[in-house]
Amino acid sequence: MRRAARGSRTPRVLLVGGLEPSGRAGLLADAEAVRARGGVPLVAAAAVTAQGRKTFSWTPVAPALVDAQIRGLLELGPIDAVKLGMIPDASQLRALREP
Repeated sequence: MRRAARGSRTPRVLLVGGLEPSGRAGLLADAEAVRARGGVPLVAAAAVTAQGRKTFSWTPVAPALVDAQIRGLLELGPIDAVKLGMIPDASQLRALREP
């Protein structure tokens, strides 16, 4: 991601994927990377995970909620880039096309 020129606004990056609560992967790690490059992370969860040393579980977020998350973010301003992570199935992917 290029740094914004002086006087221009900071790039807003939509991150869609899985929420991994420890921040070792998924949306929290992606948000940290976007901030480190000078962007503003906008997060929409397509799945929620539970991960540890012995634990691994995940559940998809309803496509209507994925759609609503993105529509809400669009109401707050333009999106300059999109990064996709964990997209559980085609229904969430279709929800991304709508907004």
